[in-house]
Amino acid sequence: MLSNLHNKLTLQNPFYLNHTQLAMLGVNVLITPTLLTFAQLQNFYAWTALDKKWEQYFWSHQDIVVFSLENETYPEDAPMMYSDRGDAPVTYTLYDRAVGVLQFLRRPEAPKWANHFFAYDHLTLVNRDAILDVGGWDTHIPFYATDCDMYVRLMWAGYWQGETEIGIILDVATVMEDVAALFRVPGVKAGFKGDPKRKKEEARKLGEREGETWEHLVEVAKRMEEAKYVDGNGWRNMWQLSQTGGEGEPFARDFEGFEVGLRMMIDTGRAVFAEKWGHRGCDIAKMNIKAEDAWRLERDWDPETQGLGHEGDEW
Repeated sequence: MLSNLHNKLTLQNPFYLNHTQLAMLGVNVLITPTLLTFAQLQNFYAWTALDKKWEQYFWSHQDIVVFSLENETYPEDAPMMYSDRGDAPVTYTLYDRAVGVLQFLRRPEAPKWANHFFAYDHLTLVNRDAILDVGGWDTHIPFYATDCDMYVRLMWAGYWQGETEIGIILDVATVMEDVAALFRVPGVKAGFKGDPKRKKEEARKLGEREGETWEHLVEVAKRMEEAKYVDGNGWRNMWQLSQTGGEGEPFARDFEGFEVGLRMMIDTGRAVFAEKWGHRGCDIAKMNIKAEDAWRLERDWDPETQGLGHEGDEW
């Protein structure tokens, strides 16, 4: 609801959001009336774009850190995004590259497209009307597998979905201890809790008073990503259990119970996907089926001997 806006949640509440700080950084916060599942959130994006007359929009995961390729300069034959850059070599930023893709896809000669991915869907450019054309995201599949369902349905509908590398986009589970490091504030060095190389870095930090380098920021951020996947992919979302405060605050939830409920919804969504397409796993594009076959297919596995729809190595 409006609890964050009215400063009723504390920092360790998992749902805390600092509206004041985000406003200072130029972030516009859209408030939803309740917590949304991933599929519901995607439909909310499309609805918001429709309401605000945005034909295309970008969305990203919240648990990522991104960098422009600062060692690459703007191509001489590429159109400049700004007119006041002069003749000096200019970094070809992640933002410039993303906008360049958008400009290309807006051309009449561009293919019929739905999504354009940057590091899969960690950052995604969306063509609103393509999403609406296939009926939006299936909210019966709230989390995992709903992307497989949507992207394949768009493919079957004849929409192209490409991918371009525009920078360094990393999937992380922790935060920089001081965000000022990303802004190259002099004397502030990059680091994170649990960094296996922290002791070596501390010795180097003592004599440094300059702002961070791009190379070192990327190095630290890559270690943040490695820490998230240190035990494989199975626990990649356990960072959501790291904040356990908020007891007694508006709409407070038991954090362990919330995680249990979330995992149950994930399992249910996968089971729905399996029943919808008669198959466990995201590789339905390889099957000789079409969108109209949904809910009309026999299971290609035996629940008695091979487990339920959400089970199995296919997931």
